[in-house]
Amino acid sequence: MRPKAIEVQNLHKNFSEIRAVDGVSFNVEQGEIFSLLGHYLAIVTMILCQFIILIVFGQLILKLDYLRAAGATLLVTLASALCIGALGLLIGVLAKSEEQAVMFSLIPMFILAGLGGARVPLEITGPTFSTIGHISPVAWAMDGFENIISRGLGFSSVLVPATALLGYTVLFFILAAWRLHKSEER
Repeated sequence: MRPKAIEVQNLHKNFSEIRAVDGVSFNVEQGEIFSLLGHYLAIVTMILCQFIILIVFGQLILKLDYLRAAGATLLVTLASALCIGALGLLIGVLAKSEEQAVMFSLIPMFILAGLGGARVPLEITGPTFSTIGHISPVAWAMDGFENIISRGLGFSSVLVPATALLGYTVLFFILAAWRLHKSEER
């Protein structure tokens, strides 16, 4: 048996009163983590490239002033890419076929985007829906980018959204490592 690289004992995660993770425990041995990290870094690199293209397009063509608060834009972009990459990694570990990967990608995309304000801004939906919408990492990314572009705020305004996205990143990555470990035990 190889030494442990990660040990998680009795992990719990709540979203308001909803328990999303209840008492998950697992170990990841050294070596297992490198397989995950390689795939994860490839996903994150691709997502960062997509964000860069979108930001350059927005800055040059749409005249959105992302670079007015370049550090804030970089932080939200990086936190979003890390979160999306971890979710992609989790989907990749869960899917047993290409068709499943497509379904596991599309369903969360539509649900999380709808809840998170990508279709209808959460500030016009009322406080109850806005609170529920923040179950979605999309809401936190939207908050960060809206703070920069729409509200004209700076770096400190994106710290909470970026922290929330990084929390989702850790959750998704831990779940992916746990699921990979369980599938390799079989």
